[in-house]
Amino acid sequence: MFYSIVWRLSISAMTGDVKPKSESESITFRVERNVLEKLRAEAERKMESVNILGNQIFKEYVYWHFPAVEAGMMYVSKKNLVRMMDKLTQEQINQIVDEHLNNEFVGQVAMITGEYNIISFLRSTESWMSSSGFRYRHDVKDRIHTYVILHEMGKKWSYFFEWWFKGAFKTLKAKDVEVNATDDTIVLKLSMD
Repeated sequence: MFYSIVWRLSISAMTGDVKPKSESESITFRVERNVLEKLRAEAERKMESVNILGNQIFKEYVYWHFPAVEAGMMYVSKKNLVRMMDKLTQEQINQIVDEHLNNEFVGQVAMITGEYNIISFLRSTESWMSSSGFRYRHDVKDRIHTYVILHEMGKKWSYFFEWWFKGAFKTLKAKDVEVNATDDTIVLKLSMD
């Protein structure tokens, strides 16, 4: 048995400190009962409407899942990634990051967002964090954007992310950037003019 749902699709773009109100459009979908029941349960758990949850799902697909696959990314268990990273030296981590930044970084950002600049990089980073289940916070004060990313993957991953973000911002020629790490957290601060 199928149910019909009317979803209001809205798409917002990250533009500086202000997000303009998005236009939305109504569309009807037929959804299998068991899928709809799971959506309703998840919406209730998150204390939001099925409509909001549907918009989140569509946005994650459009802005992350589909373009990430096109850019050559894949899903891997977080625990397996931690195990692999724990076996690497800092020198090996530096080499992996540098090879990625020199060979794939620009193309992946452009493939995921359709452009290559600091805004598109930050937009793709937020999509990646959200889709990967990382808890993060993004604050803006006086044009200073601060990201606090809680990855909970240990010291070696903190080192990896710190080296990677520093290299990414250098590649993007970003100015006034700070990248700091603790055992499970990365803090990014950058000025956006």
